[in-house]
Amino acid sequence: VGLDYDTAVSFLAGQNLNLNPLPKEEHSDTVPEGKIIRTDPKKGELLEEGQTIKLYVSTGPIIKTAKVPNVIGLNMATAKNVLAQSGFNNVEFKPVASDKKEDDVVDINVTIGDDIDVTTKIILYISEGPAETQPPEKPTDPPASSENTVRRA
Repeated sequence: VGLDYDTAVSFLAGQNLNLNPLPKEEHSDTVPEGKIIRTDPKKGELLEEGQTIKLYVSTGPIIKTAKVPNVIGLNMATAKNVLAQSGFNNVEFKPVASDKKEDDVVDINVTIGDDIDVTTKIILYISEGPAETQPPEKPTDPPASSENTVRRA
């Protein structure tokens, strides 16, 4: 238990009992992929010559996937909720310059519609809003006439 498959087979061969290892695959959230989870018969049980030993090899955790929903154009809070409803909870927000409404999603780092692992980090690029423009300056009034203006006769 805990060994990789090849090491376990070598160990069994070294017992000089002509044992027959039989690999079986099984998911495990705690045992890394490729390592032995358990054996049948169990560790410590007496073995007979020529006996078949089942070696349960971890394939790693079950990977849950979901389709990436289209959240472009949604506001940040709504987009986060839509992603959470699909199982995506590893969401990060990055502000970007955009002429779109402030807090709206303008881009995403994964492909919309793809089935991906729900633990994948999703980055939503959020609009900082249109750049503020200064109102045009009022044209200045023409200078007031002065008494020193030359009058023509």
